Amino acid sequence: MAEDKIIVLRGIKKFSMNTWMGAHWGTKASLKRKIQDLVYKQKLPNEIFKCEVKYDFYFDITGHKKLFDCTNCAAMIKNIEDALFSDDAPLHVKKVTITSQENVTRKADDVVITIKYL
Repeated sequence: MAEDKIIVLRGIKKFSMNTWMGAHWGTKASLKRKIQDLVYKQKLPNEIFKCEVKYDFYFDITGHKKLFDCTNCAAMIKNIEDALFSDDAPLHVKKVTITSQENVTRKADDVVITIKYL
């Protein structure tokens, strides 16, 4: 059994599901590439395991910025999973949990991903 893995993506480009749905294909490709770059820098093995994944989003809400609700993080999660796993089918990724909260430690948008291998 593989050891659980914690991945921290610092300074992730925040975009909501609403933004993703209305975006031009070129904008979507650019956002996806930025997420892929953050994930690929982690140098993770691209092996297929059964797992549960927890996404803890930490958002900078200083000024007029707003905290995303959990379901508005779905587009970011889909792009992260596509970069993390060669196959994110339900056979492998059994459960996904999402939290969204204010980033009180720094003025940036971050996500902490915990992969629990089953």
